[in-house]
Amino acid sequence: MLHTQTQRDRDRQIVAFAESWLKDDALRVFGNKGPEQVEKHLLPFRNDRCADLAELYCRMVESSINRRDMRSVILSKKPVSSLRAALMQFDPRAVMNKYATAEMLLERALADAIPSTAPRTAARSHWPQFCASAISAAGFLSQFLSASDFYLWADHLSRDERSREALPLIISSEVRGFGFALACDFLKEVGFNNYGKPDVHIRDIFNALGLRVRNPYRKENDVSLFRDLLRVSSNAERTPYETDRLFWIIGSGKLDRIDADKVFFVKSKQRFISSALQHLPPSAASST
Repeated sequence: MLHTQTQRDRDRQIVAFAESWLKDDALRVFGNKGPEQVEKHLLPFRNDRCADLAELYCRMVESSINRRDMRSVILSKKPVSSLRAALMQFDPRAVMNKYATAEMLLERALADAIPSTAPRTAARSHWPQFCASAISAAGFLSQFLSASDFYLWADHLSRDERSREALPLIISSEVRGFGFALACDFLKEVGFNNYGKPDVHIRDIFNALGLRVRNPYRKENDVSLFRDLLRVSSNAERTPYETDRLFWIIGSGKLDRIDADKVFFVKSKQRFISSALQHLPPSAASST
């Protein structure tokens, strides 16, 4: 019981420290508007759920390229809407009717993209991987009658914390190229604030600051990191989405909503970790 209370205090302290530290850093870099922009950045980009399957499919396609440098290769600074024609106005059933294979979509997508340099089309290259994800995402969403039908199914799994991780596990098993983390990324972008993406920034910060609860009976992977994210968020009285955004800004160094035309980089992850270790008491794990 003592360890649980100590961990709860640790979770709360670090989240509160992270918010304060980030606002102070934004004030230093951007001036008086910096802290205000941090507050805005922690809010969901989209408060409403998707209105139809086309919007859900668009978001799933967008999440499929949120890995490594795939976004820059596929979109090349263009919006995801540039894929609208190739993906049949983001109609998943129309995509399934139009393209029998990912190779057929690849041929159409490359013709529409007109990349400045010849894209690599080997099986493990970004374009073939993207098309495989887009086709399987269309197949997955085609099983639902409407966006409401999807949310009815997803809500049933996501409401209970004991089954919450099952939802991204199912999605990752059905959509090619989607691991558990990308499935969580999709869910948090379509209105599920009880999800966050267990990415490299969360992993680095949680490992460094004693926010991982080690269990010899479980694997240390994205699922266990997701459970730690849920615990930290609950103890800090934040949604997993808010906790994700907070540590993503610190980890990525991006405050890209200050100005719609610019992306600011504040290289801050290691500075934050060093500052937290200096100013906060050691975790229970490191003091035993």
